[in-house]
Amino acid sequence: MLDIKDLSCGYGAFEAVHGISLSLRPGTITGLLGANGAGKSSTLMCLAGHVQLNSGRIVFNDEDISQLSAYERVRRGLAISPEGRRLFKDLSVEDNLRVGGLIRPKSDFAEDRDFVLSLFPDWANG
Repeated sequence: MLDIKDLSCGYGAFEAVHGISLSLRPGTITGLLGANGAGKSSTLMCLAGHVQLNSGRIVFNDEDISQLSAYERVRRGLAISPEGRRLFKDLSVEDNLRVGGLIRPKSDFAEDRDFVLSLFPDWANG
């Protein structure tokens, strides 16, 4: 599903991550652990296309997405949810989901919403 080979990324001349390789498969849970400043967030942001990829390869669902924009990665189903509560506080949960899913076809919204709400049954039941 997601294969990362020799990933190096960073911010301008600063390389935050150097040479990470890993494979993630459907039905598994993977954690990325490390001290503050170890490159966990930079790795995730690089996979999502928000941090400059310096070298390496990212293959998602058998497609090399290493050079795709963040927008194109989201269209293929790879995205990152930021830390904290970066939501629109004046919008409902459903409206926040709708904003977050603007890239998805409108016809998929009900199914996508129902799936997300099934992960958080307390929200779904009021």
